Amino acid sequence: MMLQTKSLEKATLLTLNLGKATREQANIFRESLNEQLSLGMYNFVIDCRALVWMDYSFLAELVKSLRECTSCGGDIRLVRSKYSPVWSLFELNSIAKTFKLYNDLDEAIESYN
Repeated sequence: MMLQTKSLEKATLLTLNLGKATREQANIFRESLNEQLSLGMYNFVIDCRALVWMDYSFLAELVKSLRECTSCGGDIRLVRSKYSPVWSLFELNSIAKTFKLYNDLDEAIESYN
């Protein structure tokens, strides 16, 4: 399964089990996030450690999702592998300043407490 969802105490964990994040995966991600939003879940930890490549459509979906969550009083924390080339895309576009980025899953989850 490319996307796993797990309810936590104060957030929802979305684990992206894919190497490449493209427009197709962005649509699946959007559906999953919309489902959680409809349930009143606005805080997310998105585990991106498996990603090795991301296109701009997926990046745009992440930014759009962050805006939606923050407008409802929530937030998104991204967990990354610091060795993945994906994060250079974030840094080149100054998007790294927009998201709360973590190198450790437990730390990202604990940040909601």
